[in-house]
Amino acid sequence: MPRLSDRALVLRSFQKYVRYRIELAIQRNVTRPNDPDYVEDALDQLALRQLIILESSRYFFQLVRYRRSESVEFDYEEAMSETSGSFNDEEFLRTFRVNKEQAGNLAMLLRETQQFEGIRTTQRPVIFQLLVFLYIVG
Repeated sequence: MPRLSDRALVLRSFQKYVRYRIELAIQRNVTRPNDPDYVEDALDQLALRQLIILESSRYFFQLVRYRRSESVEFDYEEAMSETSGSFNDEEFLRTFRVNKEQAGNLAMLLRETQQFEGIRTTQRPVIFQLLVFLYIVG
């Protein structure tokens, strides 16, 4: 018996589920033609849409490091402000392992070095690069 990939196994089981939902829909329509069940019909349509998505996607079980994250714009100015809704002082310290004042001082020192003198015009702001570094390396 040939070995099947995880994708093939999931696809096969979901196809069986969709076939089961279609059989139930046919039975519902035959036994009660004038009494539509909108919830069940919506579930049938959802299952069909999900099957189409699964059949068209190449990977189901990608590792987290290979997944594309949604483009999230990080508002570093808002994170550094005193009235930050995202980070209070305790959360900022826990996330970046420095307080806001120390992060601001480090960013000011880094801005004065040659590496951050605007080599590229598309370079991210120094505070953003510092916060990313502190988040990853800690």
